[in-house]
Amino acid sequence: MRALLVSLVLSLSAALMPLSAQTVEIVLYESVADADESRLDSSEHVIEGVLEALFDGGFIATNSRPTPGDRPLFDAFKPAKASIEGMVDFVIVVLAEYVVGSRVPSCRYKLIRVSDGGILTQGTIPAGVPRSLLRADVEQACVELGTKITEGCSGPLAGRATAWRNHAYVQA
Repeated sequence: MRALLVSLVLSLSAALMPLSAQTVEIVLYESVADADESRLDSSEHVIEGVLEALFDGGFIATNSRPTPGDRPLFDAFKPAKASIEGMVDFVIVVLAEYVVGSRVPSCRYKLIRVSDGGILTQGTIPAGVPRSLLRADVEQACVELGTKITEGCSGPLAGRATAWRNHAYVQA
């Protein structure tokens, strides 16, 4: 009888507590100093590192393909209507800056709360140095760079609620 009562109380409290997960979107701009197209897959690996770290942290994450950009575009970034309507909580905006001859970028990043466009944190991570020029080592250096970006955002992301969402338009 006591086990049934405990089970019933736990089930009822679980049913009354809304479940929610934080959704993070990654937007990456590439600033390339020369026309070497062979390095542009490196940005995909930076995104891969960010996504892996977010997934490991229990976040829902999404991204778009890297797009060309520069510092003014990065500085002027505002969450898009699609992010708001897609119920994204936060956006990590990254500016991957490639110097001539390098396949690993240095990255500027900022974490933006979608509800009000507030910048929660921002920083810069210098380009990592791969162990060798082998493709696998370059890819690993880029993934590690993405992981460092997520680590830079993890403090402000921890404990943030999704209470800002307006679910009134959702019909049950």
